[in-house]
Amino acid sequence: MDLNLLELLISNKGKPMGLSTIAAALSEDEGTIEDAIEPYLLANGYIERTARGRVASIKSYELFRLSPPINKQEEGQLFFETTILFLLLIAAIVLYFLSDLFQPFF
Repeated sequence: MDLNLLELLISNKGKPMGLSTIAAALSEDEGTIEDAIEPYLLANGYIERTARGRVASIKSYELFRLSPPINKQEEGQLFFETTILFLLLIAAIVLYFLSDLFQPFF
């Protein structure tokens, strides 16, 4: 049953899933999931509880030999870092060409 829960959360591609949705998908009582299945998975770091629901942790993806999905915040951070690096590169190129223009003639 633990593996079924992990497979379900992994199939949700990193999106949080509520307890009632999990219970319905597994055809299991919410109390059983909360009292019997979840504590082991939480204690061993296979799932995380968020305000929006349960999500599979990176450890779960490693167990199934899958790569974890990139969440939108990480995607946004990567875009921001790439943009900053691009702008720094452009600034360096501009400064290089400007320094050639203002060198004294000998």
